[in-house]
Amino acid sequence: MPQQQKQFARFYRNGLTGREVFGKNALVLGIGDVGREIVRLCRGLGMHVKGVDLIAKRKTCPLVPLEKGLAWADVLFVALPLTARTKGLLNTRKLFKAKKGVTVINVARGEITPLKDLEQLLKQNHLGGVGMDVFEHEARLADDLRRGKETPQTKKWRRLAKDPRVMCTPHNAFNTEEALERKAALSARVMARLFQKGTFA
Repeated sequence: MPQQQKQFARFYRNGLTGREVFGKNALVLGIGDVGREIVRLCRGLGMHVKGVDLIAKRKTCPLVPLEKGLAWADVLFVALPLTARTKGLLNTRKLFKAKKGVTVINVARGEITPLKDLEQLLKQNHLGGVGMDVFEHEARLADDLRRGKETPQTKKWRRLAKDPRVMCTPHNAFNTEEALERKAALSARVMARLFQKGTFA
């Protein structure tokens, strides 16, 4: 998408041949509320979907071990919580076991896909694309970017965001009018329950 927008000014299509998602393999890491929604959307696009989850609460999709899933996936969606086990999980060594050309999309926590590892794998042309809605040390990065402050971290992310294979968004995947209405309604129901029964649950 970034490269398409850049080339629109000259209506220039060279180098913009894309790939369809229909029939491709989607691996979803973390089958919680967000992961289940990703599974539903991927199936709606005609993708084959498998998941990786430490605690399979619901059989939303077939589950596979991480390394087996990485070798199978064309697109990798990260929807895991950040824990001691998941921090740095998708590092260079692990992602190098993924299929060459895999696209990595992280909507969970930036610490799961370290920046230095993504940079290295893009330089080696092992990753076909990266979509980041979350970032390492995000609160500090957000504050520095808002103030226009140049730091090693902001320089690295600005440089990476210029790569036509990379799309960065400001932790905005949740931000729709409908989602905000649902959150407000849930907050109102929880507060009503607190006043009525003295408990949130």
